[in-house]
Amino acid sequence: MRKTLRTITRGAIGTALLLGSFALATQVSAEDKAYRNVMYYGDWSIEETQGHFLPKDIPADKLTHLNFAFLDFDVDGSLKWTDDFAALDIETSESIATGAANAGLLNALQDLRLKNPNLKLGVSVGGWTKSGDFALNAQDPAKRAKLVANLIKFVRYNELDFLDIDWEYPGAVRDGDLVDSAKDEGTPNASEADRQNYVTLLTELHNGLKELGKTTGKTYELSVALAAGPYTLNQGTDIPSVFNIVDFANVMTYDIHGAWENTSNHHTALYTNPKAPQGDGKPWSFSINDSVNYYLSNGAIANKLVIGAAFYSRGWGNVENDGFDPKNQPGLFGNADFATKDADGNPSRGAENENPLINGDGGRNGGIWSYRNFDQLKVKYPDLTEYWDDAAKAPFMYSAKDKVFFTYDNERSLTEKANYVKEKNLGGMITWMQSQDAPSDPASTRRDVLTTAIYNGLYGGAALVQHDLVTANLSLSANIVTSSDYKLTLTNSEEVTETDAVLKAVELKHKTVKNGQLYIQADEALSYKGTALPTVVVENITYYVLDFENVALAPNESLEIILTPNLGDGVQVASGIKKLAFTQKIDINSLAYGFTEITFKNKIEVPTTDGNDQNDGKDDADTTDKAENSDNTDKKDNTGNTKKTPNLPATGEVISLTALVFGVIIISGVAYLKLNTKRTVK
Repeated sequence: MRKTLRTITRGAIGTALLLGSFALATQVSAEDKAYRNVMYYGDWSIEETQGHFLPKDIPADKLTHLNFAFLDFDVDGSLKWTDDFAALDIETSESIATGAANAGLLNALQDLRLKNPNLKLGVSVGGWTKSGDFALNAQDPAKRAKLVANLIKFVRYNELDFLDIDWEYPGAVRDGDLVDSAKDEGTPNASEADRQNYVTLLTELHNGLKELGKTTGKTYELSVALAAGPYTLNQGTDIPSVFNIVDFANVMTYDIHGAWENTSNHHTALYTNPKAPQGDGKPWSFSINDSVNYYLSNGAIANKLVIGAAFYSRGWGNVENDGFDPKNQPGLFGNADFATKDADGNPSRGAENENPLINGDGGRNGGIWSYRNFDQLKVKYPDLTEYWDDAAKAPFMYSAKDKVFFTYDNERSLTEKANYVKEKNLGGMITWMQSQDAPSDPASTRRDVLTTAIYNGLYGGAALVQHDLVTANLSLSANIVTSSDYKLTLTNSEEVTETDAVLKAVELKHKTVKNGQLYIQADEALSYKGTALPTVVVENITYYVLDFENVALAPNESLEIILTPNLGDGVQVASGIKKLAFTQKIDINSLAYGFTEITFKNKIEVPTTDGNDQNDGKDDADTTDKAENSDNTDKKDNTGNTKKTPNLPATGEVISLTALVFGVIIISGVAYLKLNTKRTVK
């Protein structure tokens, strides 16, 4: 099947119509140092425990990369969803229906990027609970090849910019923690062979993305999530080889310490406090600086190394104030005893979590609270007081009355981390995760307090560099019967060919036209249902525009419309349509993208005096339907395609848009005629 792609550069046009060439917007850019501000967005962010947080509320103007987490896979390289409803079907705005072609988080994330061309989208594969099948796939050439091919296709169908491999961890054998997650696979098949197999897998993914780029004209990135500490790294990570392959590596410098230890500590501190415990029956203390020094001394590339930040706490529930400085740093490095019970009834040193324990779904107490709900944490423990460890450059909270201790990041510690990145010429920062941030405006659903602190720290308020948008042009065709009007049958000529369940679903979404706009070049003025179509100028060509709001045109489906030209006195046959093109929008209020010309065949029929048409011999098409069906039922044409006959209003509705975007090229001040049809699902 023919598939062409085009690169479209963002530009801003101040006039009512786009005239002449496209202009590139001038930006004060933060690209000089090219620091990355990478953020995780989990598919469970839509759940009640995360406050039903949707992509539209992500402060994407502050980010360079957004990691959609997670994508799973099977022992044979087939892809698996962690939540197919979230990825594909959830309604993400009031105008999107559950299960619609434009529903789901993957669509919403693409829409977010259209509005924020500084943002790169990626998918994170694996994760803590879904790393069990990496070893078996990586060691077998056939399975590895299948997994690589499937992941590359997933990137293509979802118009992603990068792929993130989160193998936790090569060479490290671990049983699944079924109390914390019933779906935790563990890593029972890990072995020393993972060290080389990991490198081989990354190499083949790198090569696959490079080959994809040759087809699309786009440069893709490959990233990895890596452990913070030497013990885990030494079991199966070849640091120099990994860094030579990937574009950047996200070191998970959070969860370094937690309630599995018998001493309170910082879980994501920048530095190790000299007074922190170092053995002698207590855990060895560790920090971001320790991790960075280890990486750099073992072959890591500094400007690819991305350090971690946490928008959540960890905590202990029964901590004595017997650390190194009880007066000024109460509770820090204090002895911690059992305080609570996990969901399976076993004792825990962890403070109570924000969410109730469920055996198999967050069943371990660890003092885990989202930063956005720290106000509720302080209500729970009124005596809880915040302190600052200046040696570690890290905050903590302690209640002497309740003996609870919490460690986390705040605006101050994140600013210190950003400064550290710049001082060390590192690659940037990665954060877990966006839904846990707090809104700067209590009346807003946008969560941005900590995200803004990182952005300001890394870039000093400078605008992030904007990227060219590359979109795949779908194959559409049209048959036109030209007479005293234009009877137009528009067909989506794409086909769904994938058999992998995940790929089949995303291929269908990708190849379905959503909220399309039809652009018609004709000599006569055009109207639809008695209402004149507005015009827009694109590259010196004037088009009449018809908006297909809330219409999804799936592969092998057709749409029928009749357009009326303004013919002069005595003229029986219109002069003919010169060009057809289309764009589409993920949501009705979104930016349009993917301006693509449509191939078409034209059949001329001259009206007779008795009202019947006759063919004048100028027929270069096979067959076309000559009448519009008003019952809005789907029917099959002689090619087997499903035809959608729109249920059109008697009077067209005109709407004013402040901007229409081809890719990301803005055309402002244009009114569009909406064509409303009943959405039909095959």
